[in-house]
Amino acid sequence: VSKTDLSLTLTQGVQNEFEYVIWRRLLNAPPIAEVMSDIIGFVSDRQEINLPKTVDEQISRLLHYLQKHRCLLVLDNVETILQSGEQQAGVYRDGYESYGELFKRVGTTPHQSCLLLNSREKPMDIAILEGRNRPVRTIEISGLNEVDGRGIFEEIGSFSGSTQEWKELINLYNGNPLALVLSAKHINEVFLATFRCF
Repeated sequence: VSKTDLSLTLTQGVQNEFEYVIWRRLLNAPPIAEVMSDIIGFVSDRQEINLPKTVDEQISRLLHYLQKHRCLLVLDNVETILQSGEQQAGVYRDGYESYGELFKRVGTTPHQSCLLLNSREKPMDIAILEGRNRPVRTIEISGLNEVDGRGIFEEIGSFSGSTQEWKELINLYNGNPLALVLSAKHINEVFLATFRCF
């Protein structure tokens, strides 16, 4: 199960608890103004089409609706707006810092809604606000173990290797289910198909 699949299953399970459920993928790192326009347009039933000019004012409008209605807002693939690399973990890419302001204000302003972020990395604004007795919480999901990772390969084809080789392969992809599926398909299509030709 990928992080997106897990979020989707959760959303389907709780959707009846909310007036609005908004799912927005950040896969191509859209500007925050575009995302805010979509979300505010949806929760205002397309009544608000002329949004304020500044992101700060747009966030205030969104918070108004999060207070007025019980909304579940899911932002998928948040890692696409973050810089990559261990040295910059949780830091926003240039031009995407306003997302941090959005997360901070949603996490510190009282409202009756929920914001679910789905990411391989934790934005630094979330790390600062989280806590067991605080309104912001995180759940870290680890990758698959060797047995489950190997099971993905068995569903796709017939593979062999030593216990150490399997361990190294699963660890190479940090047990990420999607990466393991893609790897298994690639190996099956390229290497095993080539082997069969000879």
